[in-house]
Order: sequence, then structure tokens, then C-alpha cells
Amino acid sequence: MANKLVHLRIPEKLYKETMKIVKEKGYRNAQELTLESLRNAVHDYYKRDVLGTLTKEIKKHSRRIERAI
Repeated sequence: MANKLVHLRIPEKLYKETMKIVKEKGYRNAQELTLESLRNAVHDYYKRDVLGTLTKEIKKHSRRIERAI
């Protein structure tokens, strides 16, 4: 899978905060922090989706069990 190049403009204040995190947390550069942040955002998105689906299924099956008892 080929990597894609994305250009991103951010406000100066956000850039300064980003660079502060890069230095404090030991990232090689802002790109590495940004990539990790994107991965976490995608992971969280799918996790919420799966948890929502599981919750609905559990409720549906709980009602069936209660009716059967």
C-alpha cells in the first residue's frame, strides 16, 4: 500500500503546542505525532462503532431472554 502525502496548514498557536508535545514526548517530528493522532482517531471511531453495535445487540437479546423467561 503506497503512502499518500497530505499538506496541512495549522494555526501558529497549535503548531507551537504541537512542537512542545513533540519535544516533551520524544517524537522525531510533528509528522510522527500527527500520524499517531490520526491512527488513534481512526481506532476510536471504529471502537465506538463496534461498541454501539454490541450494545444494541445485547439489549435486543436481553429482551428476548426476558420474554422467554
